[in-house]
Amino acid sequence: MPSRSKHLRAALLLLLLALTLVIYAHRTPEKNHRGTPSRPSAPELLNVGQTEVSIAWFTGESAEGTVHYGASSQSMKPVHENTGPAQWHEVKLAGLTPGSRYRYRVDSEPTTYEFQTQPSASTPFSFVIASDDSDLEDLLINELPDFAWCFSAKQDLSKVKPYIPVFDRIGIVSDYLTQTEPSRGGRSYHIDWGGLRLILLINVTDLTSHLVTTRAHTQGIIWLGTELLPPDHALYTEILTFSQQNPERPVSFVIQRGATFEEATREAVKTVTLSASFKARVDVGVESTTMVFLGVEDPTEIALREPPLKKRRTCEQCRRLADEGSYEESVKAYREFIANNPDHFQIDDAYYALAEILDTRLVRLAEAAGAYRAFITTYPESSLAPGARIRLEYIEKHNDFDYVPLTAFERTRQRVFIEAQHNPKERERALKDLEKTLSSYAKSSTAPLILHWLANQYREIDPDSAISRYRHLQKDYPDTRQALDSWLEIGEVLYGAGRYNEAADHYRKACDAVPDQSELFQKQISRCNRNLRRTSIAWLAGGALLALGAFSLWQARQAPIGMAIRTALLLWIAGVSILGLFAWLIREQFGSSDEMHILVGCISGINALAYIAGRFLRSLPGERPWAQ
Repeated sequence: MPSRSKHLRAALLLLLLALTLVIYAHRTPEKNHRGTPSRPSAPELLNVGQTEVSIAWFTGESAEGTVHYGASSQSMKPVHENTGPAQWHEVKLAGLTPGSRYRYRVDSEPTTYEFQTQPSASTPFSFVIASDDSDLEDLLINELPDFAWCFSAKQDLSKVKPYIPVFDRIGIVSDYLTQTEPSRGGRSYHIDWGGLRLILLINVTDLTSHLVTTRAHTQGIIWLGTELLPPDHALYTEILTFSQQNPERPVSFVIQRGATFEEATREAVKTVTLSASFKARVDVGVESTTMVFLGVEDPTEIALREPPLKKRRTCEQCRRLADEGSYEESVKAYREFIANNPDHFQIDDAYYALAEILDTRLVRLAEAAGAYRAFITTYPESSLAPGARIRLEYIEKHNDFDYVPLTAFERTRQRVFIEAQHNPKERERALKDLEKTLSSYAKSSTAPLILHWLANQYREIDPDSAISRYRHLQKDYPDTRQALDSWLEIGEVLYGAGRYNEAADHYRKACDAVPDQSELFQKQISRCNRNLRRTSIAWLAGGALLALGAFSLWQARQAPIGMAIRTALLLWIAGVSILGLFAWLIREQFGSSDEMHILVGCISGINALAYIAGRFLRSLPGERPWAQ
């Protein structure tokens, strides 16, 4: 009998060891070099063009990638990756409209993002440039740039890269490209965006190969060399020669980074030396380019490219008053400028600036609509006309009740709420004031916009309040785009709060309410059910751990001292096998497979060490009340 018992124990030991090896064989290899996420990542924009965009992301385990995109949540259509299952994915969207905004999401994830295609060469745009990426999220919200460029990008940009591309000294900041092109960098490159070619220059000898004679109406250089460019550097001679030969697309500016701020002009080339820490917005137009420094008490504006005859695009006094926040005085100055300079070559700019201040700064929407209308009628071919038409259409669509609800909404959204972002009391007051407006103008065309925006604000503050407002939207405004979007958004809120049963029930109702989106909702139901199963498995794993602990205590009382090490090893292998199996079933809950295996091994090891400690204490001489 002792021999049979011994053989049974040996067989059990070998079986558990084999099971442990099988579980470890399913590990997902982890790459430790820079750029590899430890968990599924947010998407990032690559190669944004006028008619096509590439989107990349990481799923953590092999799967086929799909991007759903459209002008709205209801018009999304899927585009599938055609390279087969993989961890890293890249999907290219084609046939897009220049300068247009699209919504998208990846795979079955409910989170919706947005991107905007490049504008045409004649359409103005802006980008941000900064010494580092520490404030890019705030710049994205406040400045709405088309892209961002940083001298140094080291932060987590997962909240920025799904919306705009971010570039640094190497090129586009991308975890995906770090994997697929690990040797990139160390050379000059350029960014083509709208009518701008921005050259990131490391060596002077690289300049000629990056200069263009077609498409771009403006060219600029960011110098990345190790030493500052002196005023008599040979680079300027080459720039001036090219600009004289190509006056319609000159190299207008050179930006470099030094210890202190400096500004200099050599003929038509503006050189700006930026200090160690800075952030700025660059506004690019057909005939002028300006840089506005951000995050300072007295915003400074620098003309990187002047219009013909070195005239300002608008009168200097008007712009200065607007920059200082004297909007009423600025409106008066612009109106005087328009009245006194009817033949000025940039009078259309003054018209547009006047309308924009009335719209976004003073929020006098009736006057703004009139100013936009006058601008579009007088200058229909202006490069600023498309943007003015979009804004005028929005204002006129929601002009009922004499603009009162729309004015309250725009004032809260554009001014009050941004200013109160870091003041919880002011934020709460702004939301409550907007709730009162909604109650008073529930029949207005702006009401569903207000209610949807309020629900989105409450998502992080109070999920139940957000859900209540989304359901209010479905009940009172069922035919609006916002009501249709809310079916998905309620599920996102419930899922994010860990209320998987409620989320699954809601998605089932959503399948009947919005049948066109039933495929998406079914995927979300499967996702909720998967998390419910994971919860059950977690409880089973906890029960198994308690059973192993009880067995350890029993063995500590019964087994001879000589078997302590062997029994502890057996317990560790059993713990790794059982807990490892449960952990593998819910492996997506861990940050990485290494994290999962370390936790399983450590918990099992603690259990084995507790057994050895108990057995050691039992072997000590004297009273042992725990062994009675």
